[in-house]
Amino acid sequence: MLAEIATMFSATTSAVDLAKGLKAAIDKVGDAETKLQMADLISKLAEAKLEAAAGVERIAALERQLSLTKSMTFDGELYWQEGEGDDREGPFCQRCFDDVNKAVRLQLSRTHGAAWECKVCNSGYGS
Repeated sequence: MLAEIATMFSATTSAVDLAKGLKAAIDKVGDAETKLQMADLISKLAEAKLEAAAGVERIAALERQLSLTKSMTFDGELYWQEGEGDDREGPFCQRCFDDVNKAVRLQLSRTHGAAWECKVCNSGYGS
């Protein structure tokens, strides 16, 4: 999907360049109506190019989120990010990850009653 949007972005860029070349040729003719239509075409192509770029960025963000989600495991209380072999990162806050898909690393608790605490949502884990 990302490849298709990148191709569309490239095609739109080429179309903008072509339209600019046509505009230069039309400017020599002097027809006001044609010039106005050409300027409108260039404007619409520029908008399409911006929308395609935003789509590419959004898809890349979704792919990163999907990759993160696939790498996380839940042990019944905390999330851990699986690494290579037996390596794993974490723990991460269950509430932050489940609620807003944000991997927030937990800190060792300095208060009584919890082993781990989240500095973002103030959740405590373990005893």
